[in-house]
Parts: sequence; C-alpha cells; structure tokens
Amino acid sequence: MTLPADTLSVTLDGLDLLTTQANGSRISLEEFDGWGSPTTTLSPIQRPGSDGAWAGDSHLTARDITLAGLIVGPDCATTRATFDALTAACSLTDVDLTVNEGGLTRTVSVRRSSSVLHRWEAPEIVRWSLQMVALDPRKVSTALTGSTGLPVATGGWSIPWTIPWSIPSTVVAGHVSLTNVGNIAGRMLLRIDGPVVAPVVTHVSSGATLTFASSMTLAEGEWVDVDMEAKTVLANGTASRNGWVTSRGWFNFDPGVNLIAFSAATATDALLTVTAYPSYA
Repeated sequence: MTLPADTLSVTLDGLDLLTTQANGSRISLEEFDGWGSPTTTLSPIQRPGSDGAWAGDSHLTARDITLAGLIVGPDCATTRATFDALTAACSLTDVDLTVNEGGLTRTVSVRRSSSVLHRWEAPEIVRWSLQMVALDPRKVSTALTGSTGLPVATGGWSIPWTIPWSIPSTVVAGHVSLTNVGNIAGRMLLRIDGPVVAPVVTHVSSGATLTFASSMTLAEGEWVDVDMEAKTVLANGTASRNGWVTSRGWFNFDPGVNLIAFSAATATDALLTVTAYPSYA
C-alpha cells in the first residue's frame, strides 16, 4: 500500500503510527499490506470432459494485515518505551485499526495473529513488524442512526352532513431511511422501545419482515435490542427473547438506500431506533 503521508493517518488502538509521539520519538510506517479487499472462499472444480468449472457461493475470508516500520527516538530508553506502547496496542483481543485516506475514515476490528518482531538498527532506532487479523473483514465507517414512531393518521374532517365528495386523512408511515454508501452489506442494530404490542419491522427493499408474537408486550420504559446479523433479541439488554420472533425475516444493511418500516398491533408511543454501519470489502 502506498503511504501518502499528507493525506493518510493510521491508528492502532488509538496509537498513531505516522506521527511524533509525546515522548519525542517518531513511529514511521513503511509497509502496510492487507488493506485492499481480502481473498475469497471460491474454489472452482473443473467440469470433467468439459470447459468451465463448478463452484458454490463465494464469501470473503478473514483479513490478514501486516504492518512494519521504524521507531526513531532521542535515546534508546525512549525508543524502547514507544515500542512497548506499540506492542501493547497490538492486542490479543479485538482493537480498532482505523485508516483515514483523504478524509475517508474506515475501521476494522483486529487482533494480533503472530509475533511482534523488532530489530535494533542503532541505539535509538528499532525496526518493527507485526501481523494482525480481522476476523470480520469489513471496513466500516461512522454508524448511521435514525428513529421513527408508529404510523399515524393526520388530516381529514368529520362533517355533520352528506356531500358528494370526501376529505380523506393522510397516513404518515413510520419508517427510517438510511443509505449504505459502501460496497458490501453492513451490520444493522434495532432497538424497540415500548409501550408496544406485537411490533413488526420490514426491510422494504427486500421484503424481509421481522414479526414479533402477539404475546410480546413492552410497557413504557421497556425495550428490546435486536442484532440483525447475530440474529439475537435481548429484552432490556439482558434476557434472550428470540422466542418472541414468529417471522424470522432477518436482514442486513444492504448497499444503497435502505427503507425500514415500523408497525404494530396497537397504535402507541413506541419508538424504533435503527443503527447501521456503512461497510466496504
């Protein structure tokens, strides 16, 4: 990956890999591999006695990332302290690797997958290299959020005599519209706040519908959290309520415009909040 320093920033768990640190040492990033699109699971099988091949569905593999460069400090101790900070940032648990390219900021969740290598070039200069893996290969940008209540009717007149024309009411449908500017389906989270009975959430573009049972009643102050990708439903943030789902039309945040409709068995002050993550391969 070419590193245009004037338009690029790279941070690992908050540690800037392209700048001078507070202690006077500077981290430079000379190698950054794996930020393009990862490989796929596609494995074609040649058709016997014929041209072409067979293959099943293709999916992205985990994203392998290699970072390497130099740390140059005013003295050996300062350089060593900065290398220790880099090693700590290269965690065994998931941390954010965030890249800003020309004002476009995208993040992957990574963890260390191999040794953190270092070699002293001089008393105040150390060359380093590390390998990370993103089990979820998608690069995500800032989350988008939208909320809506249930559909309501507005307008219309009640007239005490008969006339040959009517003044109908207008139904304002409860919906949220969010756009995934990325090139791959992203994660989507829902939160439904009561009071509500038997809510229904529909992804209008695909027609997929998540329907909750008529026995599902949320009082005021109660809510459910729905992770559309993990296919989980939690009541008040803790108790699993997957059994409440009667129509399991799970959906994701597809590239382009996503229109999500909200309805329920009863017209109440319920609220649907949608959080979605634009994503890139």
